[in-house]
Amino acid sequence: MKGDTWCKFHVKAIWSPSLRKLTPTQRWIWQTLQALATEGDGVIHGAATEPSHIALASATDARGVPDALAKMQHLCLINVRKNGDIKIRNWLKYQSTTTERRKRKVRQIGGEKPAVKRQPAAPDKNRIDKNRIDNIKNIVDFWTSLPNLLQPRKITADDRKAVEFRLAEGAPVEEIESVLTWYNAQLGNGRTFWGGNNNDGRPIKYNVRKVMKGKLSDRLTYVYEHFLAAAKVEKPSAGPKTPEWQHKCPKAQAVRAGGHDCKKYEDWLVNPKKSSYPCNDCEEAK
Repeated sequence: MKGDTWCKFHVKAIWSPSLRKLTPTQRWIWQTLQALATEGDGVIHGAATEPSHIALASATDARGVPDALAKMQHLCLINVRKNGDIKIRNWLKYQSTTTERRKRKVRQIGGEKPAVKRQPAAPDKNRIDKNRIDNIKNIVDFWTSLPNLLQPRKITADDRKAVEFRLAEGAPVEEIESVLTWYNAQLGNGRTFWGGNNNDGRPIKYNVRKVMKGKLSDRLTYVYEHFLAAAKVEKPSAGPKTPEWQHKCPKAQAVRAGGHDCKKYEDWLVNPKKSSYPCNDCEEAK
């Protein structure tokens, strides 16, 4: 691509989880880096790597460029070399052209064959396929085991493809199950937005495809990613530890069952520091 006056923008980039973690300004800086890298076959050299030059090319504030580059490197979008050069990851994969492929073919016919790299032994394809099929089946079975989720009459091939898409995005089975558990609990609670506390006044039940590979709004936000973020924020705490005497005292157990009217116990609830045991007449508690 050296010398070209254009660079391609891959259509799947709008769905890239890495790019979606960048701000709009940082995404434009990312596109600017691709334009600058066309002169060096995917590598930006020299003065073009300076934040001031990148800011000038992208029409952004130079103070935000270092943070943008650091975030892109963390997301494996670029590599910043020791000499300061910036390399765009997967450049040949997304920017290779028909002309470039034709040139490589001509070089091979003329005897200038590139050195062949020794490829590592490929993993057992049958084992990979079996693990993938097992993971999809486990997630589908887990979905059908949760009573509040929208249960399809029959799991279709599109449902399985949606689950496979989420797995291909890098989500482990345990994470997906935690998201589904959170969504199931939300639907079972009428005070939550998803459970019915919304404008429609009824639970919002999505099917398998909507959760695994859907859109929450016109902003193209994944339903799955929204649920995952909410599940992490609303992770339930362990709660206060139950005192040892409550496990032993039959009167305290009766209180939890709603049948204990001990005045001492009520006083203890108000100020537990007054007495170690609210029921002093309970031999087991002593």
